[in-house]
Amino acid sequence: WDIEATGQLYVNGFHSGDYAAYISMKRMLGKKLGYLNIGFQNVNRAPSFILNPISRFPVANQGAYGKENVIRFFALYENPRNGWKLRGEYFAVNNYMYFDSFFSAKQYATLFNVLHLTAEKKFRLSKYWNWYTEIHLQQTTGQPPVNIPFILTRNRIAFEGNFATNLFLSTGLEVRYTTAYKADDYSPFIGQYFVQNTNTISNRPEITAFMHFRIKSFKGFLRVENLNTLNVKNGFS
Repeated sequence: WDIEATGQLYVNGFHSGDYAAYISMKRMLGKKLGYLNIGFQNVNRAPSFILNPISRFPVANQGAYGKENVIRFFALYENPRNGWKLRGEYFAVNNYMYFDSFFSAKQYATLFNVLHLTAEKKFRLSKYWNWYTEIHLQQTTGQPPVNIPFILTRNRIAFEGNFATNLFLSTGLEVRYTTAYKADDYSPFIGQYFVQNTNTISNRPEITAFMHFRIKSFKGFLRVENLNTLNVKNGFS
């Protein structure tokens, strides 16, 4: 096992009592089986400084709030030989700080959990064509002020390879899709997203054309996004 362990503790000052602990263990299971990585993380932190009364941010209800605590367990299984990954994360969150309007903050004192599962796979379609797919499943317990889509998926069909001595190219289409959910609103006054439970976002798949290339040490990334919103009825818009 390869082990990585870190820890931080603030003994005084504004962040007195804050700490962060992290441990990760990784092992090679074999050339054909790939790698297994498991770990644990715990962060206990004071709320952001914008909630402190001495801050000049226009938050309406600055004051003393309890420390946020987030526990995270994670596991990753990776098989480079077959081009796929499986990942799982489990969060336990207490004293969660969030915004519920343009100027107002709140603290959710009830403990809640978030489960996040991911699967990624590379399919080789031909000599130069590859299909990359990833699927995310996300779920919260109870009714915390956290709105996330249950399913998120991203797929890329790419024409790629080394076509000259110094030219490496990857170009194609990317499609992203999420199931319907109540996406956060945004407050430009305090630079923060805030929870809303009125409007449900139900997107069509978001389509992007991309071309990534490298010539010696030069790298170029070109993207044309939101192709699904093109309208050619009255010209090009």
